[in-house]
Amino acid sequence: MERGDFLRLFIAIELPEEIIAELDRLRTGLAGEINKARFVDRSNLHITLQFLGEMEPAMVGKLTDQLRCAALQQRPFVLRLGKPGVFGGKNPFRVLWIGLEGDTQALGTLRSNISAALTGAGFPVPGNNYQPHITLAREIYFINSRPVRRDEIDCSPAGKAFPVERFSLLESTVIDRRRRYCPLATFFCRIVRTVKCEFYYITGRKEQEF
Repeated sequence: MERGDFLRLFIAIELPEEIIAELDRLRTGLAGEINKARFVDRSNLHITLQFLGEMEPAMVGKLTDQLRCAALQQRPFVLRLGKPGVFGGKNPFRVLWIGLEGDTQALGTLRSNISAALTGAGFPVPGNNYQPHITLAREIYFINSRPVRRDEIDCSPAGKAFPVERFSLLESTVIDRRRRYCPLATFFCRIVRTVKCEFYYITGRKEQEF
């Protein structure tokens, strides 16, 4: 296959509109402290659960089966917006982000269930040190060459809560020369105590046990 035939995929929690509006307000409040930055388009704001990389389109069906199984092992939970922070030690800082609070243990369980479902089915899962956050901007040049301290941000939306009831498989693509994250499938979290997720691929026929 040609490189352009592959899909660049990741798994993420999409954000409700009221949370996106809060993040817009935060970015507006930070504008006076930033000289230049690549801000994430509001439609692309999300919480990454797992980056998958490039994958053949034919594998998406099997992938969604495994993610559906992981969703059936996860109860809905609530997260809250935390405080802003940065990755990187000087201008330009690599990433400006906002942290997450609330039921982060459930968030970690969801991510672990997703990783286990994928690795069990033979999908490569890149390992990394996971720090849950929402990326707001990249390549940030602060006016004073240092990030604004958390206690200096009067517009921080810290404490704003939102439910997590689903997650999505997203494709990262370019449309009209702009990066876009397009959902391919959405999975609703609900505990099914009798679930037994086994997927067999025999002569093109799929059987499922639940």
